[in-house]
Amino acid sequence: VISWREGLQAAQRATDFVRAAASSSGSLATASDTNGKAQSAAPAPARIKVFAILSAGDTLPYFVLMLGVLRAGYAVFPVSPRLPPPVIAALLAQARATHLVLSADEGTQEVGRAAVEALKGSVQALQMPAFKTLFPTNGALPPSEFKFIPFNPAAALTPEALAAPSLILHSTGTTGTPKAVPWTARQLA
Repeated sequence: VISWREGLQAAQRATDFVRAAASSSGSLATASDTNGKAQSAAPAPARIKVFAILSAGDTLPYFVLMLGVLRAGYAVFPVSPRLPPPVIAALLAQARATHLVLSADEGTQEVGRAAVEALKGSVQALQMPAFKTLFPTNGALPPSEFKFIPFNPAAALTPEALAAPSLILHSTGTTGTPKAVPWTARQLA
């Protein structure tokens, strides 16, 4: 059973992971790079960063990572792992993805890396934080050390932020090639 407090801490760890990845210069980021320490809140970027997620499993880390991307002020783009690398690359380009977060399984890593290679360095590949990283056990992060940064609704309610993509989905491609479908914060509200 995961408590509400553990869920909030996991969301903060995911937010820290996303912020660290967004500010890095292209090196492979891992969830351990943030050490579970809260970072200062960053303003929403002028050009929204898009974090695509390609995962064949890991339901809780996947969901918590989606929350972390949204909390960090970026757009999240869940991508089906059933698509071939050229289609994934095309979707990433359509969505103007800046990062592709991959689950640890070999098949997803292979497909994701092939899609990233096809885009010639315009998308940074990242390893998805593991369950144990987001939800450490045995008091790995004592409550006294946890610093939760509250969400700033004022920053999220600016006209620019409301008009920017928050969630990007894709069509199934049953009548052709899948297409990216952006949803703004205003549309989701």
